[in-house]
Amino acid sequence: MIRRWLHRLRRNRRGATALEYALLMPLLFGVIFVSIEITFILFADASLESAANNVTRAGRIGITDSTGNVVRPSCAQLKNMMIANLPGWVSSSDLEFNVTVYHAGDAPPSTTSQCSSTSGSGNPGDMAIYTFSVERPGFTGFIGWVTGGSRLLRTSRSILVQNEL
Repeated sequence: MIRRWLHRLRRNRRGATALEYALLMPLLFGVIFVSIEITFILFADASLESAANNVTRAGRIGITDSTGNVVRPSCAQLKNMMIANLPGWVSSSDLEFNVTVYHAGDAPPSTTSQCSSTSGSGNPGDMAIYTFSVERPGFTGFIGWVTGGSRLLRTSRSILVQNEL
């Protein structure tokens, strides 16, 4: 009797599709969520790259003030420009921004590395290192769940330029 029941159970295919679905759907959802996270990371990196290039260009060649004169931007102006160039999901508290200026006329070169509201991007001929970084949680939270913690995604750029004008 048990032998006949096992033989009949082995031939019965009802529920096989539901079992396959139940076993493979977690894997499929994992692949989908990881793909979304990778897309988000690449988008954040490309956004930071574009914004960083725009801000360093403005710091290098200067900005036009209300009277039409080209002036050296202050650190606060550069940071506001950076925030304006980033997508809406980045707030000012997520952004770390610093400008280190190496003054050209000094031997050895002296530096100004504090980015305050009064400091700027240096004088013509100075070398400036712009450092930008954005630290945000992931888009879906899947990577944090897989790694067992609330991991933040950090995207950063450092760009060295020589000031013109």
